[in-house]
Amino acid sequence: MYSSNIKPNIQSENPKMLTLLESGLLYDKIEKLNKRDSLELIEYIIPENFTPINNRAKQRFTFKLNDKQVVNIMRYRTIAAAKPNYNLKLLLRVGMITNRGDCIRFHNIYENYTVQLNDKVLKNPKMRPINLTPALKILPEVDNVLEIKYHTPHVYISKIFLAKNFSAPNIPMITSNLRPLFFNYAEIISDTKKLFEFNGHERNVAEILSYEISVICPIKQQIINCPCRGEECSHLNCFDLTGFLEIYSRKTKWFCPICGKLIKPEKLTIDRNMKKLLTQAPKGCTTIIINKDGTWFPKLPNDTYVNET
Repeated sequence: MYSSNIKPNIQSENPKMLTLLESGLLYDKIEKLNKRDSLELIEYIIPENFTPINNRAKQRFTFKLNDKQVVNIMRYRTIAAAKPNYNLKLLLRVGMITNRGDCIRFHNIYENYTVQLNDKVLKNPKMRPINLTPALKILPEVDNVLEIKYHTPHVYISKIFLAKNFSAPNIPMITSNLRPLFFNYAEIISDTKKLFEFNGHERNVAEILSYEISVICPIKQQIINCPCRGEECSHLNCFDLTGFLEIYSRKTKWFCPICGKLIKPEKLTIDRNMKKLLTQAPKGCTTIIINKDGTWFPKLPNDTYVNET
């Protein structure tokens, strides 16, 4: 959590609002939003107490970058097709304090205000922070003039900060360090409640005697070659490593294509048990039946069962 010794500059008779602004909750919420947007916070721009008074229609604010900030912004700049691209950006988040004064909203308020930096109107995205960098004077100790016009009579709080995108994971390093783990299918199947909750069934189902697992990758729609899953996923199904990396190799956050859980790169694993079953299953098999005792049967296209135990 980012802490600040600067008291909020806001006039209000609402004690809940003052407590909220002094509590650090604002910085906690910005940190969570940045993680969701794959942004790494570098620093807030001083002065920080950029908070308008109730029902104020316009706010004008002047700030300057120091030498270090300018150097860092330029260090992360790349040029593509004669157009600069900044990985380290100056961003603005605007939050609206609710009438009760005990909550700050950042979502669905993008129509409540417009932003200009150095007389340039900036795009106001629905969910993400406003990127001030395209209109920024990237020079040390030069005035940048920010103006926010509010269209509805609420109390708003705004924070300007430098942030950069999380770098994409090092795919060759991750694949070379993938850990083959043995998942005990009998134990997983015996956890009836967890399996049925995952699949949306009623919780009062007493017991699972067997469970069908598709060996078709949900991404590539082909038979899995290298079965992978998140270490913390609670399902039995796997996805193919190649298909997964084709989608996520350039993304900063990885999600399981089966359950949607966040998968940290170090938590991506090869299902050693499934890999063994795939090598033993007959050609053309697309589904495997796992019994509660851990035995298994391939389910063939004609729905006949072949005992492989």
